[in-house]
Amino acid sequence: MRARAAIALALTSAVGCHRQAGNTLPVAAPATTAGGGADEVLRARVDELRASVATGSVRFERVLSRGFLTPHGQVTSAIDVAAGECVSVVAVGSGAIRDLDAHFYDPSGDLVVEDVEPDAHPTVQLCATAPRRIYHALEAFDGQGAYAVVLFKSDRAGLEVVARAMGGHPGASTGAAGGDAALERRVTTFRDGIARRGFQGYGDPRPVELEGAGGVLLPLQVSPDRCFTVAAFADDEASTLSLRVLDGDLDEVASDLQGGRDAALQFCPGAEGPLSVRVERRSGRGAVVLHAFSADAASVGGEGALWLGVRRGVGDQQTVRDMSAAVDARLVAAQVVAPQWEAPPWRPFPCCRGRCAPRPSRCPRGTA
Repeated sequence: MRARAAIALALTSAVGCHRQAGNTLPVAAPATTAGGGADEVLRARVDELRASVATGSVRFERVLSRGFLTPHGQVTSAIDVAAGECVSVVAVGSGAIRDLDAHFYDPSGDLVVEDVEPDAHPTVQLCATAPRRIYHALEAFDGQGAYAVVLFKSDRAGLEVVARAMGGHPGASTGAAGGDAALERRVTTFRDGIARRGFQGYGDPRPVELEGAGGVLLPLQVSPDRCFTVAAFADDEASTLSLRVLDGDLDEVASDLQGGRDAALQFCPGAEGPLSVRVERRSGRGAVVLHAFSADAASVGGEGALWLGVRRGVGDQQTVRDMSAAVDARLVAAQVVAPQWEAPPWRPFPCCRGRCAPRPSRCPRGTA
């Protein structure tokens, strides 16, 4: 699964070369044999795969297609994904196929996600926040032979089960972008980049609607044995984002104030407890998607090994008190980024004389 491009925030993605696709076979091509031995090997691989991911959260759905691919031949299968559902599609090839590539496309023809590493077991994954149809395209990049494409369904946790079983770096889309293929690709490339440094998803991604300029404040539960990456992605090209993590006194722990379309920061907390993530858009419209990731602090090398954003004690100290009153008035409580900490009911975080409380409270009379 050869990576095609690097985004600005993911410093470790490699750039690959464009490939020319071959002829496309019909959807769900009929089975063709390259000898009984190859068919038996494929059946054994599919059975082994089903056994390796057999957990309560992952279920085998069906074999999408099986058949024979010539060099650079393709086969395409349509998949309907229900709201709140995740799918993992795994392809396996006979020994004569040295490299298979897999891609998810939306109905408009936009690439959603792909796995183009140089192996014969490409895996692509997707979670949907709304019902959607996607198309799985499999290409024999090097070699020819028999193949099988297998569909699994799961919750979000099940994606990791399949990914560990297959190894490598499966192409995956969280679906938090609401079907925006370009935004999904940016999020996927970023996530794959920091995964190489040991960071994995922490809680579910959070889509946030901002009507023009404004901001939201979201709680994030942290622990001192982990380091965290928080990233925000805007679907509007004209958007400029800033991102901050604040402690209970509303002082900055980390920030990214560069004002780009995407923003990302990292930090290693000194204590366990809830912090606040402040996402602010200065221009643009549309959805912003917030993602959190965590890694073992000892494994990544602690705060000295982090590379995104500015942390407390490095650069100028900035606090939420410096924000404009117009933006402060738009602060709202949102759902929790981390799943193990329950959020308070949806209600505004009050701002009294330019200071916004870290938890719901009342302003003194005449000071709101």
